[in-house]
Parts: sequence; C-alpha cells; structure tokens
Amino acid sequence: MKTQTKIRQLAESRGLTTAYQLQKNAGLSSSMAARLWRDEVEMIALSTIDALCNVLQCEPGDLFVRESVSKAAKTATDFKSKVNRNQNKK
Repeated sequence: MKTQTKIRQLAESRGLTTAYQLQKNAGLSSSMAARLWRDEVEMIALSTIDALCNVLQCEPGDLFVRESVSKAAKTATDFKSKVNRNQNKK
C-alpha cells in the first residue's frame, strides 16, 4: 500500500488552481507548496496539515488516500528478491 495526497484535487475543487495560490492561502513556503502540489512529499508536519485543512475546509483524512501497489510493481519487487537470493547463494 502507498499513501498519496489528494491535496491538488481538493485545492482545485475549491478554486485554487496553482501551487502558488495554495502557498499564499495556506502560508506555506514555495518549495513545500510545490512538493504538495506534485504529491512529492515524504512527511508533512501537523502544522502544515492544520493549515491545509483550514484553507481547504476539510478534515485531515480528506487529504490522503492509500492505494494498492500495482501488480507490475509487485512483479518487479518479486524479481529483485529472486535475483538477490540467487546472488547470495554464490
């Protein structure tokens, strides 16, 4: 499972169409707003989540979604494991 953000979709549904608008309305740094917009974040501070919820008029759970790992990704992971096991046998 992979957790992803729905921040861009929520923002766009509320009339914020750019990362810059999100930055200004939520009081975020430009780099944080851009990473949130592109869903390229690993960690988000609680204060950032709070600011996003205030601006987007939502609850914290509305900002995130967990998606299953695709079958292709699972196959690639299985292949890497198999290769590693074979290398360890040598």
